[in-house]
Amino acid sequence: MLLTQSFNSVNEIDGDFVPALEQLLAQYIPSFQSLQDYEKNAAKDNLFSYYLFFGKKTNAPIGFAQVEFEKKQPIKQSLIERYVKKSQVHFYKTAKWHIPGAHNEGIIFDPRYAHEASQATSDLFKQLMQRTDILKQDLTYSHKEASLDAQFVNENISKHHLFQIDFLLKNTDSYQSYLNKLEKNDQTKLKLAWKNVQQKLNYNIGDYENLKECFAYKSNGAAQYKTIKKDEKVLSYLQETAKTHFLTLETNDAVKALIIVIEGHAGNIFYDLLITCPNLTEEIYHQMSIMKFYEIASSKRLHFLGDINDTNSFKSQGFILKEKIQIHSTKN
Repeated sequence: MLLTQSFNSVNEIDGDFVPALEQLLAQYIPSFQSLQDYEKNAAKDNLFSYYLFFGKKTNAPIGFAQVEFEKKQPIKQSLIERYVKKSQVHFYKTAKWHIPGAHNEGIIFDPRYAHEASQATSDLFKQLMQRTDILKQDLTYSHKEASLDAQFVNENISKHHLFQIDFLLKNTDSYQSYLNKLEKNDQTKLKLAWKNVQQKLNYNIGDYENLKECFAYKSNGAAQYKTIKKDEKVLSYLQETAKTHFLTLETNDAVKALIIVIEGHAGNIFYDLLITCPNLTEEIYHQMSIMKFYEIASSKRLHFLGDINDTNSFKSQGFILKEKIQIHSTKN
């Protein structure tokens, strides 16, 4: 049986647990700061619950779950209730089990505690569903968690299987070796994309340690920087405590494309797109990130933090797919 601690804010979690959490979540978030930024930037009416799981003989957490409560339609009240409670309005909520980052799963735990963690998750799920203000619950988890999957079988639960991008594994010694291992058609497509960037559009590739440097010495750079430094997505990344790199496609006039690359824990590298250019196919941004990934000596796995519309494109570039299960539970 596992011990569970719950918190209403990520900032309530004891700092002594942070290093162990960062190791547990190494393939999901760049750092603990990512959780803090997500809560800080969430809709003001949304509430959170965080759960840490501990084994009987462990002082460090072996599991972590995050639940976000989104306000939905008002709960109907009788005339008496409205009179007694005056203007107070209560709302139904949707409970979304969701850890921000590369995989959108709701719970992560050490595989050695799979059975106990599955039971603990199921118990929490049922407890939340018994609350009068919870109308729906959503949970995504890895298909490999067979013990967890067995817990969610009843008439009020629907399941959906889907494939999502997991990561790119560094299994060669250089970017060129990586390219040579791809299918010939994919190699040709990527070579044409690079040719378009370097010869037709005549864009240069930049690599910077901070955001402001990206826009220095460009005729339109100051105006660009003034705008982008106010962007909410960019602002959240600027709070990141892990080491970051900024990759650009640029001319003497302006930055045409901008990518952030973040060095996480245990060889996990994360990246996201901050500025994109209509003249380019999306593959070129991922290839720039992969090239940087191969330059970082300690890197092992590369994770994309952005939205993914086409898993086939990532698969053709060597990314591994992962099967997930989405659980939806709704009260009658």
